[in-house]
Amino acid sequence: MGMNYFVMNTLSTVRAFIAGEGLYSKGQKDTTYFLVRYTATHRKEEYLLFLENIRVPLGDHLARIELQKENSDYSIIDAALIQAKNEPSETRDIARFFKRFKNVSYFKQSIHYWTLGDQEIQKIILLAEEIHNLIINRRLTQELANKYLLKIDKFNKRATFLEVQYARVLYSGVRWITSLLFYISFTLTILGFLIAVWVTLKITQDILKLIEILKLGTIRVEQGILTSPIEITSPLDTKDELIQLAISFNKMTISLNNTISERDLALEKLEVRANQLSEAQELAHIGSWEYDLSTELLTATDQFYRICGLELGSTLTAEILLQFVHPSDVEFVLRQLEKTLVHHELYYLDHKIITPSGEIREVSQKGRPILNDEGELIKIIGTSQDITERLNIQLQMIQSNKMATLGEMASGIAHEINNPLAIIKMTALQMQKIINPENTVLKSNVARIDSTVDRISKIIQGLRTFSRDGRNDPFELVSFNQMLEDILSFSNERLKHHSIKFIIDDYNAKLVFEGRAIEISQVLLNLFNNSIDALNSLEMEDKWIKISAKNEGIHLEIKISDSGRGIPRDIQNKIFQPFFTTKEIGQGTGLGLSLSLTIIKNHQGEIFIDEQSPNTCFILRLPIKQNRI
Repeated sequence: MGMNYFVMNTLSTVRAFIAGEGLYSKGQKDTTYFLVRYTATHRKEEYLLFLENIRVPLGDHLARIELQKENSDYSIIDAALIQAKNEPSETRDIARFFKRFKNVSYFKQSIHYWTLGDQEIQKIILLAEEIHNLIINRRLTQELANKYLLKIDKFNKRATFLEVQYARVLYSGVRWITSLLFYISFTLTILGFLIAVWVTLKITQDILKLIEILKLGTIRVEQGILTSPIEITSPLDTKDELIQLAISFNKMTISLNNTISERDLALEKLEVRANQLSEAQELAHIGSWEYDLSTELLTATDQFYRICGLELGSTLTAEILLQFVHPSDVEFVLRQLEKTLVHHELYYLDHKIITPSGEIREVSQKGRPILNDEGELIKIIGTSQDITERLNIQLQMIQSNKMATLGEMASGIAHEINNPLAIIKMTALQMQKIINPENTVLKSNVARIDSTVDRISKIIQGLRTFSRDGRNDPFELVSFNQMLEDILSFSNERLKHHSIKFIIDDYNAKLVFEGRAIEISQVLLNLFNNSIDALNSLEMEDKWIKISAKNEGIHLEIKISDSGRGIPRDIQNKIFQPFFTTKEIGQGTGLGLSLSLTIIKNHQGEIFIDEQSPNTCFILRLPIKQNRI
């Protein structure tokens, strides 16, 4: 009878212990769930629910600590287990089970997983305090919230893993105890009366069936199958300990499955929000980053890697990123970094970078230092935005406004000067008629006045032509010969000043093409000015610029070359990029060829370097007739 009491009492303590484990599992999952919701919604109610549910694993933690002592205080154990939502009538059963089997290998190992789980609980408490402090201080940005949600998910995965391992080992121990108790009962029954043997065998069959069901259930848990509860078809009384154990097992798996489903739903929502954030960053050309001073490593979003032209996932450090800063901006960037690192100032600056492919980009950097409780800088978080396209548009608009202002000024000058010029010209013509033909000196001076008036008129007309914004002009037939004459009238004095010869190859003076005369003239004038600037920096006697034009089927091909040594191959693929310039700082914006390329593309043409030429040579290829779509 004493052994039978021991068996039944042990089964009762097993059931109570299993039920307590289920409550711990539910408390841990509910804790994670409400912390995720609090991080996402900032609602105080969610935080209070988190604090309420965290009491369950904390209660079990206190009970375990006291139970592991040699002389345990059972009043502390009772209070801790009741805090963990165990039935008051079962607290001593749980304590006896722990004390009785704590040194058995199965339960010793399960207690180890319990201890590791408690350590994770302490971590989530610290993490919750950080999140709560950020929320009440209104410092929890969306980016920080996403990072904390990832940390919570990491904790949840770790805690779930430990919970599964704990359950697996615990139920292995249950199987061992059950088997042990079975063999004890069987042995005692053999020693009893023969009639008891039949009764025992019958009961044993039901017990074995339940054991197999429990074994199957534990195998399913090990495999992660939580949606199919074990079927209880035993004829035993529903109050039987094994039946209660099976019921508790079902409740635990259902609770665990519900918690995991809720976690998966939260993770799915988190993934959707992360994808939305990634798409928003890509559309806005913004990448976010975080620099950890303890590791000296920088973590960043995919868009940040794309902006810098780097391989996704590659290692990032401050030294590596500084290598991509444009040489003209390195000193400026270092000064700003020093202000942030030393004085903890906000990090705001715009600068150029050079990607590994050689492309020059303008980026806008914004960063904020993060300090610990002691006021020490621990990391910097920030964003980087690719503003190349926006800045290019702004500079184009500024250039257009400058040209418009210059055009207005040129029109004003033309208005004020043309009338006096007309009077001077008419006076010169009248003087030519009345002067003595034999007075060659006076006749020559009058002729010079007349030609000077014509040249001033052409210069004013050139100013009005080349300073006008021709983007909205309609496509019309353009005489190449007339366009070239207008450009030369505007550039002749500069060519003479720099002792540069201008050579025109033979071409058909009747060459025409369909386009916007103002825009194409601006492209040619830009190429002329580039050649003049380049030749002016060279020490050579024979300086020249040559232009030729010819029909090539359905295209007009224009070549502009000079006596320069050519463009180095390593920068040929960069010269059409916005902001790229070979001129000294302050002497060029790097937009001339970029704007020229845009104009030529808008004409459905192309502009490129003649790599076969021994000198610097640009080729423009324009359709003679525009293909309007």
